[in-house]
Amino acid sequence: MAKNPAFPFYASDWLGSTKRAMMTPAERGAYIDLLAHQWGDSTCSLPDDDVVLAALSGLGEGWLPDGSQMLRRCFPPHPTLEGRVANPRLLELRAEREAWIEKSRAGGRKSGEARRLKSREAIDLDALNLTWQTGSPKDGKPCLYLLLQDDKPTYVGQTQGLTTRLKQHRGDEKTFDSVLWASVDFDQMVPIEEAIIARMNADPKYDPREPNTNQTRTTMPTKRQPFGNSPSPSPSPSPSPSPSPSPTKAPGKPAKWAVEVEAVWAHYKTHRPKARVLGHDSRQSIVGRLVEGFSVDDLKTAIDGNYLSPHHCGQNPTGTLYHNLDLIVRTAEDVERFKAFTEEAGKPLLNQRSQRTKAAAESYIKRTEAEL
Repeated sequence: MAKNPAFPFYASDWLGSTKRAMMTPAERGAYIDLLAHQWGDSTCSLPDDDVVLAALSGLGEGWLPDGSQMLRRCFPPHPTLEGRVANPRLLELRAEREAWIEKSRAGGRKSGEARRLKSREAIDLDALNLTWQTGSPKDGKPCLYLLLQDDKPTYVGQTQGLTTRLKQHRGDEKTFDSVLWASVDFDQMVPIEEAIIARMNADPKYDPREPNTNQTRTTMPTKRQPFGNSPSPSPSPSPSPSPSPSPTKAPGKPAKWAVEVEAVWAHYKTHRPKARVLGHDSRQSIVGRLVEGFSVDDLKTAIDGNYLSPHHCGQNPTGTLYHNLDLIVRTAEDVERFKAFTEEAGKPLLNQRSQRTKAAAESYIKRTEAEL
């Protein structure tokens, strides 16, 4: 979409304008067209060329020789650009619009930074007891990870696919000789990562593996081993007879609906096997519908119904597929609407490629029968 797709049009000003009253209907239409062309120009101006203006206005020969006098007065020479004309009021509106856009953009950046800062401040790093491990976590499991060089942290990140992320880091020529990872709640990945990065920038001596004196640090292997194949080392026996405090999970709300959410996500993946990550919005929507009283089977039925809806399967003017999980379970009305497709239909719709194949086959059969 263009940066400024529309300009304000005040109906009362237009109808009460003396200039408009003196124009013929054709000139009024030409005036609106020229305003639209000026607004769509990157410099918000028009070329000072009668031939071009005659074409842009739609008047053609009616622009010359005297038909353009009234319109010409509405588009005087541009105040700074030579060889260009512009409607002065439209120039003012463009300046006001661009100032508003810049103000909104600056406000969005400021608000986003404030939210990120508040999120980082809400994380008490000294109270975290993250269990840093070697080896490879299960793909799709949310985690923080540390890249280390000579046993010193050089980079912290968060991911749900550590193996792939490490390949990217090696391609980026990041220097590290070992990796540690710690399991965290999905909703806490980014806030904890940002809090650790801010702390490391403020305190070069800060080590995320030792947030406080009670943190049990994972013993590093004495010999470097390939990532993903090295077994987790056994912790050294404690010299104290009292047991060490058990590591706890990163702070977060109890996953009350975790089993149900996972069941809905697993069913959704039967339709979209390549879907890899359950987004935060989709997770919240699923929980919201469960809280409202929908069962897991209800949500599964709604997912099936989405794949039975012709419109959502691509039979629409743009040929777009609408199978986003958040779209299906966003509201109770959406769930009921998609459930209805399952109850009314008998079998899933063919995908677009199969539909084209079927249509081509039917067309061929009809032509063959006509020739016989």
